[in-house]
Amino acid sequence: MKPLSYFLRTVPGERQEIVTYIKDRIPSVQLAKDGWGSAFINMMMSYHIQSMAGVDAVHLEDDIVLTQDFEEKVAEAVEGKRGQIVQLFSIKHKRDQALGSRWESSSTFSMNQCYCVPGVMAEALVAFHSGWQKRSSTGGGCDLVLREFMKAYRIRYFLHVPSLVQHLDLPILISPSPMRGRCSRTFERPDLVCSDAAAEKTIRSLYQELIGNNPALKGAE
Repeated sequence: MKPLSYFLRTVPGERQEIVTYIKDRIPSVQLAKDGWGSAFINMMMSYHIQSMAGVDAVHLEDDIVLTQDFEEKVAEAVEGKRGQIVQLFSIKHKRDQALGSRWESSSTFSMNQCYCVPGVMAEALVAFHSGWQKRSSTGGGCDLVLREFMKAYRIRYFLHVPSLVQHLDLPILISPSPMRGRCSRTFERPDLVCSDAAAEKTIRSLYQELIGNNPALKGAE
């Protein structure tokens, strides 16, 4: 079986310190750069590249902090589930804390910060995305179309707890407002190290700001 591939979806010229940090922590990560002004098209292109390579892949957004030993934990989380969609970040606070890792209905899928797609589904995702008519003019709602794909094909997904990334309080690039409160309460052991000193300073500052803005996360430092 081929090793997992990693795709980081990002926008040229934006969030460069976070991109540098993720490249430092996941050296094999491939950048899917949005040259179309649409997160939706960028996501579809990353699935197309994955399909051409014939690999299972973890898809990441550029507004996250990784847990320590991230790749090892991902490998453990998807073991035995390489033919399934596996969600590696969740904000279902009460259910996550009460139930832990579990199978979920497609209708509950949300947040695209970190999830694994099997290679056998990648081209079908491209075809489904191409014909999906509900996308917004901003190219947002990328998690909604993945949810609709799973609903259409009656696919469940596996939700892994604890979350392996944390969502940062950053302005989204299609809106000036930060997505506050959309963070995981099961995330632990943040990896705040980077060989690039400027990137590490930025990541540490953003993470401490997140903790300060979300009292429920105290203890996750």
